[in-house]
Amino acid sequence: MLTSTPSSPDARSAETIYTKATKAELARNYDEAFKLYIQATESYLHLSRTTHHSESLRTKWKASAGKALERAEKIKAYAQRTQVDAAAVRDGPGSPSGLGGGGGGSAGAAIVRLTPIGINHFSSQEQYYVLKRGSLINGLNFPLWDDPSSSTKNPDSQPPLSVEQQRVSAVWLRPAQAGSSSDISGSRKIHPQEILQHIVTDCSVCASISVCLEHARRFGSELARSALHTASGLAVSLEDKTIALSLTQDTRDEESGRYNVKMFVNGAWRRIGIDDALPYNSSDGSLMCMTIYSQDDKPTVYWPSLIEKSYMKLMGGYDFPGSNSSIDLHAITGWIPDQIDTKSPTFERERTWERLISGFTEGRCLVTLGTGSRSGMHWRGTPLLSAHSYAVIDIDENEEDRVFTVLDSWVRPEDEQHSRVLQIPWSEVLYVFDGIYLSWDPMWKRGSSEAEVDANHNLHVNFVNVNSESDEEIWILLTRHLLSTHRTHDFICLRAQVGNPALPVSTRMNQLHEVSNAGTYTNSSHFLVRTRIPAATRSGVVAVVASYEGEKEAKEIGFTVSVFSRVNVKVAWDESASPPPYSTRVEGVLTSKNSGGNCTYPSFMVNPQYHLRIHPSTKAGGTKKSKTKVVLRALRDVPVNVVVVWSKGDRKDELVEQEVAVSSGAYTYGLAQVTKDLMPGDYTLIASSFEPTHTGPFTIKVECSTPFDLKSIPQEGAGMYTKIIKGAWDANSLSAGAPQFQRYAENPRYELVVPSSGQIKIRLQLIGKAKASPVTLNVALFNAPTSNTTTTTSGTPVATSGTYSETLAGVVTPLVTLAKGRYEIVPSTYMPGVQVEFRLIVYCSVGSFEVKKVQ
Repeated sequence: MLTSTPSSPDARSAETIYTKATKAELARNYDEAFKLYIQATESYLHLSRTTHHSESLRTKWKASAGKALERAEKIKAYAQRTQVDAAAVRDGPGSPSGLGGGGGGSAGAAIVRLTPIGINHFSSQEQYYVLKRGSLINGLNFPLWDDPSSSTKNPDSQPPLSVEQQRVSAVWLRPAQAGSSSDISGSRKIHPQEILQHIVTDCSVCASISVCLEHARRFGSELARSALHTASGLAVSLEDKTIALSLTQDTRDEESGRYNVKMFVNGAWRRIGIDDALPYNSSDGSLMCMTIYSQDDKPTVYWPSLIEKSYMKLMGGYDFPGSNSSIDLHAITGWIPDQIDTKSPTFERERTWERLISGFTEGRCLVTLGTGSRSGMHWRGTPLLSAHSYAVIDIDENEEDRVFTVLDSWVRPEDEQHSRVLQIPWSEVLYVFDGIYLSWDPMWKRGSSEAEVDANHNLHVNFVNVNSESDEEIWILLTRHLLSTHRTHDFICLRAQVGNPALPVSTRMNQLHEVSNAGTYTNSSHFLVRTRIPAATRSGVVAVVASYEGEKEAKEIGFTVSVFSRVNVKVAWDESASPPPYSTRVEGVLTSKNSGGNCTYPSFMVNPQYHLRIHPSTKAGGTKKSKTKVVLRALRDVPVNVVVVWSKGDRKDELVEQEVAVSSGAYTYGLAQVTKDLMPGDYTLIASSFEPTHTGPFTIKVECSTPFDLKSIPQEGAGMYTKIIKGAWDANSLSAGAPQFQRYAENPRYELVVPSSGQIKIRLQLIGKAKASPVTLNVALFNAPTSNTTTTTSGTPVATSGTYSETLAGVVTPLVTLAKGRYEIVPSTYMPGVQVEFRLIVYCSVGSFEVKKVQ
């Protein structure tokens, strides 16, 4: 049980406000002091009204509230006097004790004007007021559950009877008066099949109690029964806001028949006071409300009838207009209502089934069904009532079918012509029923990050272009469901592309220096994309990606995707698509050190890279290729791209078109993805933002139809010491060119001193652009000259980058092992006379190595 002590946050806050008010008053800042004293008064009063504190604490806080209010009233009185006679000289008597530090006024004292105190609708006091105001429903008072000091008006008033009940002159009788043995507390376990409905309009309540009974049978819960409490059983656990306390009995209360029922209504748990009298038919003595099928020699269980009675009292009487069970269950259990319209064009059959089967079997979801308003409905010869609620007491999936076990509480047990329990296949449920009503356990927590709500949903729309002589358009509208109209940090994005996202490599390579505006996010609740369908394209698929980015506390954001087309284009959702069975997810951050920008930058090589190894299928007769999907997710204002290249799993300096297996193409904001069937083997996966200045967190998710491995590839020189030396071929030191121009020794030279044996790797890159292009480069490492040699360049290099190359990332030597000693590095261009700046990046496994230019 949660308790509050003088050191609780609320109490500390009130005391802090009062202290600030006192300081403001002493500083003669009366306007601020008055406002703070009022706030302190409200805080203390709020604390004094909360019933989970001790009586002594509530008395203390009430006294503190009176003290704060007294100071506020004195300041207000003083302010009024200053306005009546601002010119008068007021000594001590004119200024109340404590104002202005106890001193009096003086000639020319300023007029004190107090700012009117407005209502803070977000304060705990105002919230409490709103909840208290919500206690009055249909002229009856239903107080907050944890406020026993608030009396229940007319606790024994009976809910008005329905027309059907009045027609038979129903009378209110206690079970004992009706002459039946009773089991009010429910010590006998009952099953959902024992629920009997007697009033047509209470079908949703009967279905609600039925699914609670099934949940109790499966998981040992007390979802509905625990809402019933004896009149003295008012101990409240504030930790438990979804399931009420276990039922307790008091002999005196049982004799008096007084009960309190805990229900969630108007934003809070409330207390509905009832007695155990129920409506009986005056003619035959039968109950005229929800009942439990009475078996011979067993007492009748009445608690479901009392739960229904309390709900009928709350809803204005047994002349209940009807609702759906998710609304009723929200009041009875506090579980989250969710409605699925099976006839909606946006209904997703497979996704819905997956949610239902997992939620139901794990006990996180209660399920009921509802028929539409059409009459004469049947299922395989069994008549169904219109606008009727049916309880789902089982959901099963086997090799043969997917089946709902559906209970109809209206059918009598003795009815041999109609069955109370129906085994309806999932496909027929969707045809027969108009609505699926779900109630989700609000206390359920997802167990892993992979189970968290995905911020991107991938859908596919199949289309057929019928006899069109011109281009057509498919309009796709994404609508974000509103949690609150005050939220301004919910952003959505919609992307749509005709055909397979894996376009030809040559096309996608040409797009790698572009940023597409199609992926721009908006905080509007609507996002419309118009996708052109060429006349020559008779059929195909539109790949749709709906994305969301918003406040972290929003765990689930609902949305709707609608597709519109002219009569010439037939569209339908592709419900057969399913994600590959193997997947993994990695997280990273683009920083100033590893954000290399797009492939036109020399720094592209530093972008995050991963070794992707796809294993062949182990299934006999399976396809040779593996369906692979890669999704890169970043911040909404960061344009990103993902590319997969054939390799040995090593880091790539640059992109070569012949090596690219698949690319996401133009950079798109916040999201890039590729889908392609790839042969088993080794690949390098490269994630990049458009500019090196685009940084921030990212995630990569890879899905594949066969097993695979994904490992980060270390940066070049990882684990080694690094030195960067900048130089230039300029007017004073022109490039002498390659050795065949006979002036190679005149190129800039840099001395490398290795203090002990170690490994060395050297990269040469251009800085900026040369006046003449293209510029091909080479870097070579030689032994330092000895007494027998005059130059290093006459011998064979210890290491070289190979043939001259013009790659943007520059050229690099292989990793070589050097003995302790002195060496010389020679950067060169192929053609002499080049003027451009360059940099040498020297990696060494030994610390304290030195690099300096040879004069």
